[in-house]
Amino acid sequence: MKKTIAIFLILLVTVISGCSNTAQTIKNENVQLENIVAKLEKDLDDKNNQIAELQSKDFDPLTINYIENSTTKRFVEKQCDLWGLPVINSIKLNPIYQNTVVDILDTANVANIIWFYVEIPVYDSPSNMKGWIKESDTVLYTEDKITSVQGDVRVKKGDAVYEVFEFSNIKSTAPYKADNTIRGRIEEKREGYVRLGCPGGNSIWVKEASIIYPSLSLPAETIEKYLYRLIKVKVIDDKIKDEVFDLIKNVNWMKLNKIDDLATMELLSWIDKVDNPSEENLSNLLRATKGLDGAYTESYCYTIKLIFLKDKHKFIKCVSMLPANEADRICSLLAYGLSYGNVDEEIEDINAIINKEKLTNQEKIVAQRLIESLIKTKG
Repeated sequence: MKKTIAIFLILLVTVISGCSNTAQTIKNENVQLENIVAKLEKDLDDKNNQIAELQSKDFDPLTINYIENSTTKRFVEKQCDLWGLPVINSIKLNPIYQNTVVDILDTANVANIIWFYVEIPVYDSPSNMKGWIKESDTVLYTEDKITSVQGDVRVKKGDAVYEVFEFSNIKSTAPYKADNTIRGRIEEKREGYVRLGCPGGNSIWVKEASIIYPSLSLPAETIEKYLYRLIKVKVIDDKIKDEVFDLIKNVNWMKLNKIDDLATMELLSWIDKVDNPSEENLSNLLRATKGLDGAYTESYCYTIKLIFLKDKHKFIKCVSMLPANEADRICSLLAYGLSYGNVDEEIEDINAIINKEKLTNQEKIVAQRLIESLIKTKG
C-alpha cells in the first residue's frame, strides 16, 4: 500500500512539474509577443511622428529629373537608410544593412544630387522594399566585392541544408535538399559553412560552396541585349534559367523590341516553355511590367495566364508578395488574359481556393482582388 501511494505521489509531482514547465513556456512566449507588439507600436509611433513633422514643414517644390540608368546593381558597404523620397531626412522606410546588393530601378538628379530608386532584400514581409538611396551611399558592384556580399544570396538546388541555429548542432541534424527558392542573408561563417537568416526568421547552415552570389552589374543599356542573347542559347540549364529570370524584372519591353521586332514574342515564348518556374523566378516575372504597351501587354497577359492555370495557389502567393499597387496591376493583367475563357468558372475556382486552401490574409486579399478584376471584364 505504501509503495502504491509513493508511486502515485511521484506521478502527481511529475504532472505538476510538467504543467509548471508548460505554464512557464507560455508565460515566456507571452512576454516575447508583448515585446514584439511594443516594438511594432513604437515603430508605428515613430513613423507617425515623422509624417507629422514632414507635414508641418514647408518644402520647396520637389523636381525629380529622371536620367538613364548606368547600371543594374549597386553595393552598399556601410549600413544606411532607404528613404521614401529623394530628399535628405525624408521618411525612413527601412535600414539597408552593410554588404547588401540592391537592384537599380530608376536614377534621378535632385538638386544636383544623384539618387537611385532601388529594391532591397527583405525577410519579413514585402513592405518598404523599394525606395530612394543616394549614389554616394553605394559603390559599383564589381567582381572584387562578391566575397564581401552578405545579402541577398541563394542556395544551390539539391545541396544540403541544415535547419539549425547553433553550428555545433549540425552533426546531429539531418539535412534536407535545397529547392531553388532558398534565399537569405549571410550572418555567420565558420569552418567552410555559412549561416543564413532566411524569410520567416529561419536560420540554416549550408556549405560556403553552396552559396550563389548575385550576378555582377550590367550596364543598363545592355540588359535587353544580354537577355536576348541568353534565350538564343541552344542548351538551357537551370543556371541560365535563373539568370534570365533574375534579369527580367529590370527589362524594358519597348527597348527589348527595338533589338528585334520579334524579341518580345521570343522571350515570352521562351518563358512559356519553362515548366513550373520557382516562386522567386515567378515573382521576378510579375515585376517585369516596365514598357508594356499594346501587343506586348497582350502577349504578357497570355504568358502569366498560362502560369496561373498550372498552379493557381502558387501564383496568388507570389502576387501577395508584391507591393499593393503592383499586385493590383498584375490582377488586372491576369484578369484580361483570363477573360478570353470562362470567367465564371475561374471565379468559382478562386472562391474554392479561398475556402479550401490555407491562404494567408494577404493571399486572400489578392484572391479577392483577382475576383473583382475578373468581374470587371464582364462589363
